[in-house]
This record gives sequence, structure tokens and C-alpha cells, in this order.
Amino acid sequence: MTSISQIGELLIHWGQDVTLENVIDQRILVAINFFVLFSTLVAVVLIIVAGYGFMTSAGEPEKVKKAQGTLTAAIIGMIIVFLARMIVGFTFDVIQDNVGREPEEEDPPIYRPVTPVPQ
Repeated sequence: MTSISQIGELLIHWGQDVTLENVIDQRILVAINFFVLFSTLVAVVLIIVAGYGFMTSAGEPEKVKKAQGTLTAAIIGMIIVFLARMIVGFTFDVIQDNVGREPEEEDPPIYRPVTPVPQ
């Protein structure tokens, strides 16, 4: 249970560790990862719909073509989403100077809370 004094300490320290790196790590990358997850779920649903379209087409060329189009769109969409995620991740690594160097032991973890937890 959080006491009022702990909440007060959190409010006092809130915003002190706001840096570009923290904003990128906590806000932008979290949002990007959410959209990648959401698009993956949409692609899985589209693949299931395409499979259902194949099963219920009963050999009708028009329905088969529609199901193939749905499946192709889902796969191409996921390729685009994953490539975009890789490009954005690489760009943020370049901005933060993390490209071409070995991680050191004192490097902070990828996720750092903006608001420090009082001890």
C-alpha cells in the first residue's frame, strides 16, 4: 500500500529525470511496440478470415481470388510493419549513439522509469 508520504516524494521527484533518452525509451518505443502488436493481431485475424474464405469458396474462382488477396495483403502488411519497426529502432539507436559499440555493464536497462521510486 502506498502511503501519502510516498506519493508526496514521487510528486517532488516527478519530472527530474526527463531526458530525450527517457522520452524515447518510455513513450515513443512503447507506442511503436503497441502498434506493432496491434497490427500483428490484425494480421492474424486477416489470415484466419482468408483461411475461412478459402474453405467456404467451394472452388469458386472469385471467392478464391478474394481470399488470396486478403492473405497476400496480411502478409505484405506485416512485412512492412516489421521493416518499419526495424528502421525506427535503428534510427533511435543512431540518435542515442548505441550503434557500433558493445554494451557495457554499467549501461542502464532499456526501460527506465521517469519517476524514480523512493527508497
